[in-house]
Amino acid sequence: MVIRAGYPSDPDYLVGGLDSLPRHDHIHRIVGLIALGEGFPKLEKLSLIWCSNVSSYGLIALAKKCSFLTALDLLGCYVGDHGLAAVGQSCKQLGDLNLRFYEALTDAGFVELALGCGNSLKALGMSHWEQWAYIASLLRPFL
Repeated sequence: MVIRAGYPSDPDYLVGGLDSLPRHDHIHRIVGLIALGEGFPKLEKLSLIWCSNVSSYGLIALAKKCSFLTALDLLGCYVGDHGLAAVGQSCKQLGDLNLRFYEALTDAGFVELALGCGNSLKALGMSHWEQWAYIASLLRPFL
């Protein structure tokens, strides 16, 4: 099953709404992802394009429930190291991860990702990173 969220003008748009949640209410930032995880525990592909309300907490909750994810697109989402670490720890079959236009991560998040799902990861999309060469050198042994 594939679920996508983003803007209606996006050709991949299928299920929207995470960006429509109020920014000031932190709990609403995770409710949508918790519902996805509980409702679709066998989800394999998820695209959350430009969903700025997606937080590390929401991604942690989703990753714990959706351990069968093989593809995750977080283009333009603002998720930190804890969220990325949870994906690595829970989604051992992840083969495709898109982190383009992602600025909140450090090498700690990438190390945890590599330790968790580095053996299955086949594609990693990154852009707009000042330290991309350093991050790539950290991940190289796992890819």
